[in-house]
Amino acid sequence: MTDGRDFPNPTSGDAIHTFAKAGLSAIPIIGGPAAELFAYVVVPPLTKRRDEWLKLIADGLKALEEKVESFSIESLSKNEEFVTMLLEASHIAVKNHQNEKIEALRNAVLNVALEIPEEHAQAIFLQFVAVATPWHFRVLTFYQSPEVYLEKAGIKLSNGDYLSHYVSSAFKELEGHDAFRSQIERDLLHYGLIFPEGEWYSKRTTNTGDKVLKLIASPI
Repeated sequence: MTDGRDFPNPTSGDAIHTFAKAGLSAIPIIGGPAAELFAYVVVPPLTKRRDEWLKLIADGLKALEEKVESFSIESLSKNEEFVTMLLEASHIAVKNHQNEKIEALRNAVLNVALEIPEEHAQAIFLQFVAVATPWHFRVLTFYQSPEVYLEKAGIKLSNGDYLSHYVSSAFKELEGHDAFRSQIERDLLHYGLIFPEGEWYSKRTTNTGDKVLKLIASPI
């Protein structure tokens, strides 16, 4: 593609490298060696992550332009919500290696490119995704459609059941990790993505939780 819209290829001489190395060099005694260590150990994978992230976004936007007739990449320069989401998501993405989290960030950027979400939902998502693990997304998805997961596990809900009792049944990997599962529960409650525990038989996600899940669903 030669229409000038391809993302540039960043190099290790960009601003983040310059400022970080300068800051390390200012540290007495260990500054010089630390700066060299940063340049040798940190910059290559950091640059690689950024390159891969930018390519994900570029490929996604091109796919949207081919799929959605009314969408154009050029129009995004005037979309302040998109620019904010892209900048914030990029900051989080380059600090992470978990594919599910990076995919959630990419999908959020692409969804905002297509449709401006409610401002509070976008803000909560950015706060939440910064601390979330892939398991947070999986458990949140479970709480939106628990019967689908439990049917696969051969479990049928009945009146008076508490959904939190069945998370480990839906995800065998969480068996024996009650502290971690409880932390996920607290985080989802803290960000208002699920309702407090009660006698549920269908779903537990809040309206905001549903919007966050919609935001991280792939639009392609």
